[in-house]
Amino acid sequence: MEDTAMMKTTIRKPLIAVLFMTGVALLVYALFLGSTKNPITEWKPVNEPLKAAVERLSEPVKREQAADTDRKPDLLAAASGNEPSAPETEPAESVGPSTEVIKDPPVPSADSSGSLIDLNRATQSELETLPGIGPSKAKAIIAYREKINGFRQIDQLRDVKGIGPKVYERISGLVRISQK
Repeated sequence: MEDTAMMKTTIRKPLIAVLFMTGVALLVYALFLGSTKNPITEWKPVNEPLKAAVERLSEPVKREQAADTDRKPDLLAAASGNEPSAPETEPAESVGPSTEVIKDPPVPSADSSGSLIDLNRATQSELETLPGIGPSKAKAIIAYREKINGFRQIDQLRDVKGIGPKVYERISGLVRISQK
């Protein structure tokens, strides 16, 4: 009996070692060599389109920075109390288009838009015309309106998810609450 038990252990150890080494070899092959034969065909490099998009978006910032650097010497002189050595002259009126950068576009007044948007009757597309309100915020406004059975005060807009103080400030003058 001892011979059979001894034979089984002598056969098991090399068999386990061979199976282990085969598993490791297959794992290495799959990780390092398997993926190079069939690269992903749908892969498209996005570096160039992304770079072009970033450059288009950064152009207004570059123009604004250039305008700021033109004003810095005057600001530094005024802050230090020193007068600039060159006499100030009035800038000549230009005939070409203005390069003035507007940081915050003016919010249209109720008079210019014709009428205020009624929060209790507005559709999603009407709400999307408000500044800072896209499809998801318009849906949130409608869902909240249905939840509370209609707005009673404009201040209730602050309770809508996604409408913070800045957005509320921009749209509060453009909306109204209808009397039922």
